[in-house]
Amino acid sequence: MKRLLCIATLTGAMAFSTGARAAETNSLPVLSEVMTILKTNLTGLSDGQLEKAAMAGLLEQFSERVSLVTNETAAAKPEKNFKTAVYDHGCGYIRVASLDPGAAQPFREACHRLARTNKLTGLIIDLRFSSGRDYDEAVAVADLFFSNAQVLMRRGDTVVRSTEKSDAISLPLVLLVNSKTSGAAEVLAAILHENKSALAIGSAPARPSRFYKEFTLSTGQKLRVATEAVDIGAPGEISLKAIEPDITAPVRLDDEKAYLEDPYQVLAQNAPALPAASTNLFPGVRRHPLNEAELVRMQKEGMSLDGETVSASKDRPKPVIMDPALARGIDFLKGLAVVQNRF
Repeated sequence: MKRLLCIATLTGAMAFSTGARAAETNSLPVLSEVMTILKTNLTGLSDGQLEKAAMAGLLEQFSERVSLVTNETAAAKPEKNFKTAVYDHGCGYIRVASLDPGAAQPFREACHRLARTNKLTGLIIDLRFSSGRDYDEAVAVADLFFSNAQVLMRRGDTVVRSTEKSDAISLPLVLLVNSKTSGAAEVLAAILHENKSALAIGSAPARPSRFYKEFTLSTGQKLRVATEAVDIGAPGEISLKAIEPDITAPVRLDDEKAYLEDPYQVLAQNAPALPAASTNLFPGVRRHPLNEAELVRMQKEGMSLDGETVSASKDRPKPVIMDPALARGIDFLKGLAVVQNRF
């Protein structure tokens, strides 16, 4: 009995010792101590190189909440962040790559170009993989869709409202989002989803967005740090972490990137739960989305904007959009247009 007790005591002591060593191993060393040792003993590297590497590690580790504003960021041209197309039955499409300063005006102009060359039945705003840290610009883009003044967002104690206008964009809206929709793009999606009843399709963003505060460094650069969480609408109504897509489309991220380049392509591995023939509910999807020049030419020649030419329809079958989220968005707008025309 005593031997068993001694063995148990020794085993417990060994376990405690092992746990203590593991705790010591898992604890992080002091940063200043590591930097001092590296500066003294790591040959071939200057102090500046070590500090630059440490800074890069910090920015990468907290990339979702901290960013360094560079000259390239400041010089970005927002008009290059938008890609437009028109799909069957007048379904307008705007792909937003990023919401940077000055994005509202190019976005408005893109919508007007689509409306001038085609009678739109609805608008699909593609915010998959979209980002941006300019939340004021996200509000400015969202404001284009509101004709009256109402609360859109709260930044701490500051309440941001839409402006009254007679030329607001009044179209049924579909939002395409995924786990890489972040920052200002996520704020735009939340505002339109909650206040304009826009249909959200895709997967939920990975994390709630926050407002960013800029700090000017001694080098003249600016460091953006996430501060307060975003609140949409009036106080206490909703926060971004409660936003969920109305229709889920769990597509692999690599597949979604490929669909952004060509929504008609057949990928080797498609999500098994998402049949790609969604648009067969409404036949007549074009092989390629129309650009502005093609729309003008078709109108001048009296060609139908809702179908292929006669020769094209005889020679080859009409292709199908393979992008599940986009296909569902087009189906929704088509169905809505049919219902509105009947009643």
